Amino acid sequence: MGYAEGRSIENIIMSGNKSIYYPHELVHQFFPKHSKRYWLVDEGFATWLGGSMGKTYMERAAGYAKEYCKIDTASFDWAYKCEVLDCYPLGAILIDVVHEKAGDEGVLDLLKMDTETLPELYDAITNVTDWDKEQFNKKFEEKIIELSKVNMVN
Repeated sequence: MGYAEGRSIENIIMSGNKSIYYPHELVHQFFPKHSKRYWLVDEGFATWLGGSMGKTYMERAAGYAKEYCKIDTASFDWAYKCEVLDCYPLGAILIDVVHEKAGDEGVLDLLKMDTETLPELYDAITNVTDWDKEQFNKKFEEKIIELSKVNMVN
């Protein structure tokens, strides 16, 4: 994972590179942490809306998807452990998949739910989307394949 360029700490956005452009951190200001929400959902939401590390959601997600597709054992459960790939775009892709099914209201509902563990996260996803775990995983994989085909111009 790369180094943070900025942080949102106690309602103050801190800059690490003399820039004032931090949409990701601004999202954190408007949607503060929920004590029982897993950090992947927080960072995913902020990345989905505001990008991260100077790149848009689509840039981050397309790069992530290309790397994900190179790994034979990749799955959402595997990726959730965040041992190999950058998890910010993973969380953003999760938010995007939920949004495609449940819209803004579904995403906002997900942000309010307890998602500290993987089973709780799956319960929350199934609650807001009416999918079961297998349906979500299928939709997630379809989104990864779609994103892996996106060509970003640098």
